Amino acid sequence: GACGDLLAQRAVGEPFDLRRWLGVTSYCTFSSLCLYMPFYRFLDCRFGSAASVASVAAKVALDDCLFVPFVEIPLFFSWTALAEGHSVREQLRADYWSTVKAGWFFNLPISIVNFALVPPHLRVIFGDFSEFGWSTLMSYLAHKTSCQSAALCCDSVAPHAEVEAPSE
Repeated sequence: GACGDLLAQRAVGEPFDLRRWLGVTSYCTFSSLCLYMPFYRFLDCRFGSAASVASVAAKVALDDCLFVPFVEIPLFFSWTALAEGHSVREQLRADYWSTVKAGWFFNLPISIVNFALVPPHLRVIFGDFSEFGWSTLMSYLAHKTSCQSAALCCDSVAPHAEVEAPSE
């Protein structure tokens, strides 16, 4: 999360925002320890740790079709919006669906590899490594609206800030 948000901030040329970075970093730490470790244990208890087609399909479906869109993404937006002093409702309204769709594109292949090929005791660690890409993407998407708003605001203010040179 820490590196992912730093990369997302640098990619759009913004100055470093410590409050944003702390929000994303603390969320990603919480997510790994308090959400994914117990969730993956639950999935293995419920569907077994063996990588059968049925167990992988069930785990991927629960992870990417239920957990990510209805737990992880809303919690990420809520956590980071509160940490940065923004409206949770506006954050969700502006960026929820685009992030869910990006999550399906990004996470589905990673989840299939994770549940089909990675040994159970390494799945959270594998997920943490893939989290670098996902947190970069979520951080970028969560803050793109504010970047676009700032650009629009600057664009709308700039014409008024120009002063014509006096004619001679």
